[in-house]
Amino acid sequence: MKRFVMGVICGALIFGGTSVLADSISLVGKTIDSEIPVYFNEEPLAAKAIAVEGISYLPVRTVGNTLGATIEYRDGAVYVEQADQYEVIKEKVLNDLKLEMQKEEIQKEISKLQTANENLRKQVVELENDIKRNEGAVRDTLIQLKTSAETIIQQQEAKIKELEAQLAELEATEE
Repeated sequence: MKRFVMGVICGALIFGGTSVLADSISLVGKTIDSEIPVYFNEEPLAAKAIAVEGISYLPVRTVGNTLGATIEYRDGAVYVEQADQYEVIKEKVLNDLKLEMQKEEIQKEISKLQTANENLRKQVVELENDIKRNEGAVRDTLIQLKTSAETIIQQQEAKIKELEAQLAELEATEE
């Protein structure tokens, strides 16, 4: 007899508890208290959330699609499937690596040009000293060499400015 009474009590607790739980989950017949705007990364979503008895409910399809998930309604249930992010992440990492490599190459080129210009400036100073000490055809040749070196310096300075602009552009796209 004890087993029978215990069985009845357990059955009442189990079945009584699920009906109470089912009543608390169902929103059928409930009144919507308010609509609430939903934002993703500071941008408003098209659909609004609702509040029922102090609990807010998000629009599943809108939020899921915004987060890159696939939302389906089939067999009387809503199915949410997260899209495979591997390809998206891989593409982003590869693009970031390419960008970093481009920036590194540009920085190396700028460094080479700056070093070359420093060496050319030293040579220009030496040529100026040699010009003061020489005369005639040797002096004319030294003047031509100095003019050529100065022209190369100007060309390389222009190239450095172009590369610095490219580098700034790459850094701006990174942000």
